[in-house]
Amino acid sequence: DARRCNQTRMATTKSKTSTPKKAVREAKAKTAPAKAIQDLLDTIAAKEKWLSKRLRAPATPEAIGALRALVAPDLLVALYASHDGSEAECMGPYRFLSIREIESERAMMNELLERNEGWKESETWNSKWIPFFADGDGQYYAIDPDGTCNGGVPGQVIFYDHEVGPERAFTSFEAFVGL
Repeated sequence: DARRCNQTRMATTKSKTSTPKKAVREAKAKTAPAKAIQDLLDTIAAKEKWLSKRLRAPATPEAIGALRALVAPDLLVALYASHDGSEAECMGPYRFLSIREIESERAMMNELLERNEGWKESETWNSKWIPFFADGDGQYYAIDPDGTCNGGVPGQVIFYDHEVGPERAFTSFEAFVGL
């Protein structure tokens, strides 16, 4: 009986000490993308003031939920929690799409995929890709959640050109933003 009581006490003590550690790890994992994005935005504000003025207000919680439902990487979600895209071109002819625009562009491309049998065979477009950066003329940078493009890795960033198709551009969104 005393042995069982000690075992119970030890198990209770162990679970109490491991639970806060787990909570801290989970909290750090959740805040790491937000901190990385804040560091990026601070750098932009310090070095490229014109660019920070072109970023939109944060996305709504509903829009963030829609982006998460697409299986977007945490770092991309953190960016959109800070800014729902950009008002105008910010890097050459490219700009960050708003979440509404992401959904719209993705729906248009998925509709084209359904209408064009050859696109599936040639892997011209994948219905899971998430376009987030576009030039307005048929070129996108998109997240490939499953790593389907060119035998890549899950979460890679692809460059899609409407004239030549997709190619892997970066191994991750982190690499895309230089983090």
